[in-house]
Amino acid sequence: MPGIQVAGILSRPLRITREYATIVKMPVVERHAPKDTLEAATNAWKPDTLIQRPAFLLLETEYGIDLIFEQEGEAGMRDDWMKFSFFSKICWRRSLESIGNYFTFSRQEYHPRIIMQIPARDLRAIYRALPREAYVVLRIY
Repeated sequence: MPGIQVAGILSRPLRITREYATIVKMPVVERHAPKDTLEAATNAWKPDTLIQRPAFLLLETEYGIDLIFEQEGEAGMRDDWMKFSFFSKICWRRSLESIGNYFTFSRQEYHPRIIMQIPARDLRAIYRALPREAYVVLRIY
């Protein structure tokens, strides 16, 4: 891509058009109200029982740039399976879009990817903090 075109695309924040994640956006923890002060005191020490699945996130921007966030660290069998499932769904959707473009004689789209690995805990915090209308800034050194 010519430098002038890259400068034009990255000169302003990119709007996120679509997101797909294996992370629960707003976790809901259901708790029953305590009957007395003794039960309230024991409930205060219960650990969070929210199930934490492996963390993967795809953010698609205006110009078709895909930002993929993966959890870093040692992967177990469950994490590998979730990663395979995550990338399979992305490839399946892209394949359907390409087939649709082929039959409607539309231009095929190119989606460059930027893949980043960050700790799963940080990835969950970032994803849950994203507003409904989010923007991303890319900076090239």
